[in-house]
Amino acid sequence: MRSPLNTVLAPLALGVALLAGACGGDGPDARSATVPGRTLTLYSSLPRSGPSAPMARAVLAGQRRALADAGGRAGPYKIRLVPLDSSKPGDERAWDPSQVAKGAGRAVDDPTTIAYLGELDLGGSAISLPVTSSENVLQVSPADGLTSLTRIPPARPRATPDRLYPEGLPNFLRLVPHDLLQARALVRWAKDSGARRVWIAGDPGVYGDELAAQVSHLARRSGMAVLGEDLVPDPDGAAELAQSIVAERPDAAIYTGDVERGTAPLLDALTALDPEMPVFASSAVTQAARSVGPAVRGRLHGVKPAFPVAHYPRSGRRVLRALAREDPATARAEALYGYESVALALDAIKAAGPRPVTRVAVRRAALEPRLRRS
Repeated sequence: MRSPLNTVLAPLALGVALLAGACGGDGPDARSATVPGRTLTLYSSLPRSGPSAPMARAVLAGQRRALADAGGRAGPYKIRLVPLDSSKPGDERAWDPSQVAKGAGRAVDDPTTIAYLGELDLGGSAISLPVTSSENVLQVSPADGLTSLTRIPPARPRATPDRLYPEGLPNFLRLVPHDLLQARALVRWAKDSGARRVWIAGDPGVYGDELAAQVSHLARRSGMAVLGEDLVPDPDGAAELAQSIVAERPDAAIYTGDVERGTAPLLDALTALDPEMPVFASSAVTQAARSVGPAVRGRLHGVKPAFPVAHYPRSGRRVLRALAREDPATARAEALYGYESVALALDAIKAAGPRPVTRVAVRRAALEPRLRRS
């Protein structure tokens, strides 16, 4: 089946399916995972506040559009979509671990749950995956690229995906590449700019910490000198850190973290102290560009997993035009990843066969390499 994204999902599904095959079996409670009744539930975990909230609204709009386009059904089943808040009101972080764990727990405790759509990004899936995997619930992430969700990242040999599957049953699909590709792009971009000496700054979260380790490893392997690695400070300490970075005279700075309270002040200070030094930034900063000042936005070199809207096929642009008529703010490329997360889950339900449907059957169907062309 063709759909709004012009990426083939089969290679991603194949990687997870091979892991599932290696583990074997479906766990001791496979038969008890039969979903009763004729209504199935998809839970969608997205932040309602914080720097990723605008992206989350677009993703949710895409999910709702996919369900509407399917008539609210998958085969003989009526489908309901229930949003969950993965953020904590008033917290400036992109997601909150306790909120993610609470939402995943709610989803697996609902006997009508057939799939969990999350997390949005920045490593949150490392919290929810052990919960959903233990209950055989398919998990589809629209945009979480954390490398260690599906493979061992370089320089982090203990960050194995096995730690996320307590029952040994992989159940995870994502619609974006892993962050190792982002790390490679940042290092290659910095090197192509002429940088031979770089400074890396990030945050202590699972996303920023893992991406910093990958960037540092790849930079050194490419022959660049890593002059230092720092965590983004509170706003009051941003100017001091920026001064210490510029004093080492790096050719470029690479920011690998999420958008924290000190991110914008740090990037502002770096560009003010050395206007000629290029600053390369993670997709977290690029996707929440409004969180940093206009001066920084004009000089920031950032990566992003989503293509510009014009690069998507007609079917994708048609979805975005429909969203624009309802709410122009949601008509952004990330909405297509929301659309696809629901469409993939619906296809898996239909492929799982006649009633009674089970979580195991849907998980197996979703991991089939040829389930869906996106």
